[in-house]
Amino acid sequence: MKKLIYKDQHKRQTVFEFEKKKKILLSIFKNTSLSIFIRWNALNKFSNFSKNIHTVRLKQRCIITGRKTKTNKVFKFSRLKFLQLSSKGFISGIKNSTW
Repeated sequence: MKKLIYKDQHKRQTVFEFEKKKKILLSIFKNTSLSIFIRWNALNKFSNFSKNIHTVRLKQRCIITGRKTKTNKVFKFSRLKFLQLSSKGFISGIKNSTW
Protein backbone atom coordinates (compact mmCIF):
# COMPACT_ATOMS: atom_id res chain seq x y z
CA MET A 1 0.00 0.00 0.00
CA LYS A 2 2.88 2.38 0.62
CA LYS A 3 3.82 2.12 -3.05
CA LEU A 4 0.30 3.14 -4.11
CA ILE A 5 0.30 6.09 -1.71
CA TYR A 6 3.70 7.22 -3.00
CA LYS A 7 2.55 6.82 -6.61
CA ASP A 8 -0.59 8.86 -5.93
CA GLN A 9 1.43 11.63 -4.26
CA HIS A 10 3.80 11.73 -7.22
CA LYS A 11 0.89 11.99 -9.69
CA ARG A 12 -0.64 14.84 -7.70
CA GLN A 13 2.68 16.67 -7.66
CA THR A 14 3.12 16.39 -11.44
CA VAL A 15 -0.44 17.60 -12.04
CA PHE A 16 0.25 20.61 -9.83
CA GLU A 17 3.52 21.39 -11.63
CA PHE A 18 2.02 21.29 -15.13
CA GLU A 19 -1.20 23.14 -14.31
CA LYS A 20 0.10 26.59 -15.27
CA LYS A 21 1.74 25.36 -18.47
CA LYS A 22 -1.48 23.65 -19.56
CA LYS A 23 -3.57 26.78 -18.99
CA ILE A 24 -1.11 29.00 -20.84
CA LEU A 25 -0.93 26.71 -23.87
CA LEU A 26 -4.71 26.29 -24.03
CA SER A 27 -5.27 30.03 -23.76
CA ILE A 28 -2.82 30.59 -26.63
CA PHE A 29 -4.63 28.00 -28.70
CA LYS A 30 -8.07 29.54 -28.04
CA ASN A 31 -6.91 33.09 -28.81
CA THR A 32 -8.17 33.77 -32.34
CA SER A 33 -6.23 37.02 -32.76
CA LEU A 34 -2.91 35.11 -32.94
CA SER A 35 -1.62 33.52 -36.13
CA ILE A 36 -2.52 29.96 -36.99
CA PHE A 37 1.13 28.88 -36.85
CA ILE A 38 1.54 30.01 -33.21
CA ARG A 39 -1.76 28.44 -32.19
CA TRP A 40 -0.85 25.17 -33.90
CA ASN A 41 2.53 25.03 -32.13
CA ALA A 42 0.83 25.59 -28.76
CA LEU A 43 -1.59 22.74 -29.42
CA ASN A 44 1.27 20.50 -30.56
CA LYS A 45 3.22 21.15 -27.33
CA PHE A 46 0.10 20.50 -25.27
CA SER A 47 -0.59 17.19 -26.99
CA ASN A 48 3.02 16.02 -26.44
CA PHE A 49 2.66 16.15 -22.64
CA SER A 50 2.40 12.84 -20.81
CA LYS A 51 -0.97 11.45 -19.83
CA ASN A 52 -0.32 11.78 -16.10
CA ILE A 53 -0.60 15.58 -16.04
CA HIS A 54 -4.38 15.56 -16.38
CA THR A 55 -6.56 15.77 -13.26
CA VAL A 56 -8.90 13.08 -14.57
CA ARG A 57 -6.21 10.47 -13.97
CA LEU A 58 -6.17 11.11 -10.20
CA LYS A 59 -8.05 8.86 -7.77
CA GLN A 60 -9.51 9.67 -4.37
CA ARG A 61 -7.41 7.74 -1.84
CA CYS A 62 -7.57 7.36 1.93
CA ILE A 63 -4.86 9.32 3.73
CA ILE A 64 -4.07 6.53 6.19
CA THR A 65 -4.65 3.24 4.36
CA GLY A 66 -4.37 4.20 0.69
CA ARG A 67 -7.67 2.51 -0.12
CA LYS A 68 -9.26 3.97 -3.24
CA THR A 69 -12.84 2.74 -2.95
CA LYS A 70 -15.51 4.33 -0.77
CA THR A 71 -13.59 7.31 0.54
CA ASN A 72 -15.25 10.25 2.24
CA LYS A 73 -14.58 13.39 0.19
CA VAL A 74 -14.75 15.77 3.15
CA PHE A 75 -12.45 13.94 5.56
CA LYS A 76 -10.44 11.93 2.95
CA PHE A 77 -10.72 8.70 4.96
CA SER A 78 -12.00 5.34 3.78
CA ARG A 79 -15.28 4.23 5.32
CA LEU A 80 -13.54 1.71 7.57
CA LYS A 81 -11.08 4.19 9.06
CA PHE A 82 -13.82 6.82 9.29
CA LEU A 83 -15.96 4.46 11.42
CA GLN A 84 -13.00 3.56 13.64
CA LEU A 85 -11.93 7.16 14.19
CA SER A 86 -15.45 8.44 14.75
CA SER A 87 -16.29 5.72 17.27
CA LYS A 88 -13.12 6.53 19.23
CA GLY A 89 -13.99 10.24 19.15
CA PHE A 90 -10.97 11.46 17.17
CA ILE A 91 -13.10 13.31 14.59
CA SER A 92 -14.64 16.41 16.11
CA GLY A 93 -18.36 16.95 15.57
CA ILE A 94 -19.04 13.27 14.83
CA LYS A 95 -20.39 10.94 17.46
CA ASN A 96 -21.65 7.39 17.36
CA SER A 97 -25.43 7.32 17.45
CA THR A 98 -27.45 4.47 18.96
CA TRP A 99 -31.09 3.74 18.30
